Amino acid sequence: MMDHCRPHQLFRLLFYAAFFFALIDPITDPDAWLHLASGKFMVENWTLPRVDVFSLTAYGTPWINTYWLFAILFYGAYKWAGFIGVLCFHALLVLTVLWIQEKRLKDSGIPLFIRACALLILFLGSDSLTGGWGKQASLISVLFTTFLLAFINKWQEEGWGKSIWMSPFLFMLWANLHRGFLIGLMVLGLNFIFAQNLERKKRFVLLTVLLLCLGATLATPFGIKTYFMMWDDMVLSSQHIKSWDRPTWASYQVFWCTFIIFWLTFLFQTIKTRRIRWNQLFSFLLLSYLGVKHFFGVPLFMAAAVPYLFIQLWNKGRNLVKIYDKISPIGLALFSMAALFSIYSTRIPNVVDSHIFPVRCFDFIENSEIKGPFYNDYLFGGYWMWRFGGTPPVFIDGRYPAVEGYKDLFIEMERARYAQPEHWHKFLKKYSINAAMVKYIFNSPYPSLIEVQFPSKDWALVYWDDVCLFFLRRIPEHRELIDIWEYREILPDAGIHYFTEKMNGMDRKRLERLFSETHRAVTINPESARAKNWLDFITAVVTTAPRPPK
Repeated sequence: MMDHCRPHQLFRLLFYAAFFFALIDPITDPDAWLHLASGKFMVENWTLPRVDVFSLTAYGTPWINTYWLFAILFYGAYKWAGFIGVLCFHALLVLTVLWIQEKRLKDSGIPLFIRACALLILFLGSDSLTGGWGKQASLISVLFTTFLLAFINKWQEEGWGKSIWMSPFLFMLWANLHRGFLIGLMVLGLNFIFAQNLERKKRFVLLTVLLLCLGATLATPFGIKTYFMMWDDMVLSSQHIKSWDRPTWASYQVFWCTFIIFWLTFLFQTIKTRRIRWNQLFSFLLLSYLGVKHFFGVPLFMAAAVPYLFIQLWNKGRNLVKIYDKISPIGLALFSMAALFSIYSTRIPNVVDSHIFPVRCFDFIENSEIKGPFYNDYLFGGYWMWRFGGTPPVFIDGRYPAVEGYKDLFIEMERARYAQPEHWHKFLKKYSINAAMVKYIFNSPYPSLIEVQFPSKDWALVYWDDVCLFFLRRIPEHRELIDIWEYREILPDAGIHYFTEKMNGMDRKRLERLFSETHRAVTINPESARAKNWLDFITAVVTTAPRPPK
């Protein structure tokens, strides 16, 4: 059961290497790009901007950048080794979380094979089936929460010794990296306030430390303004923040199974001992609520639940040590083979996921030297900041509500987009928009939004793919580009039945142009599923379609 021998050390190396390579995947979170962009600005200009410097609509308004230190570190990784450095930086953060948990389990006497099972459940349970651990600043709060839970466990065992005075320094650093420090304050407060069997003097010391931690979170460039901004943040919905979606059973099966087993174990242990540790109970309830409510809280819950669950189960099953000694070598061998296969099968991906970010559309804008002003959808703003660095300026991005000028703009934009078409037209004219990059809207009340929001008499569709549609206003500056690139006949966002009716009213010349436009879209974007589907459909319906141009 000793794990300092060479075979066990080799297994741990393989196990962590497998986790590392499993984390090397494309960037899918839009906020990762805005962190890179803001980090680049700060590093290159040696300044922390207090006002917006990237946008068309909010330029010069206050910007409470609570991620400023994370952005510098994030961009520093890019500066060191390009996008490979970014992927490695992210993977090392996750591996640090796993290492802290493994050390905690090891200190509790849990053998290597059981620790490996626990880490695997923690890794899989904190993740959905459709993506990796997010390359976003919230991972910092997962790391610091893991640190904090390990420290609290140690402090309780030591009787809340002198090391608790290090807490304010932890929170001061945390507050400059990510605003999730508020969760840490709540966890710490619950464990300090509801700690049991403490003398009055010791309880006074804990409350003093808690107040110092609260004060330390004000040691940021923005002070108390950080808390006001977080209040605005809390009223947002998952429509605005992707990580605020609820974790579903379909994507988080390991999490939900762990959640059920954990609370059954906790309930059984409480009934058996007839003792409730209130600080532990309230901490678990808080993290359980966050995990059930938002999927960014899933790894926070797993960080608390997995160590507790495995320590309790191992302590109850000590009479199975002989069985463990027999199956452990087999289990370690199987884990090693799985780790080797994972490492061998890993391929370095394209860092920018073109199924989420319209990379080719950005290439089109850059190569065509389009000046704007531009409108862009909210989810494209982060990559816009990184790609163009504020020239041309972004319309809106994921810094809402940290940028003061975005608060009213976001509400105005959402109302205009989903209201009557004339409201949308007035909205674009208000900001003198001459080019627009928009995403597809599902469940639209209109057969095609192109026809109502970007009517052909005022706008020309010049680019489209699986992710976005790009329009140019019909002004003299755009005449040459429109003549070359306009799609006059195709409506990429239209329903099949609606577009079939429109095709029935087309003459042969328009049908030939439709076929040519669709073939051009496939040629420009060979990987576009939408373009291929349209081409197949039009080819099948228009039996007299001409051959594709060579």
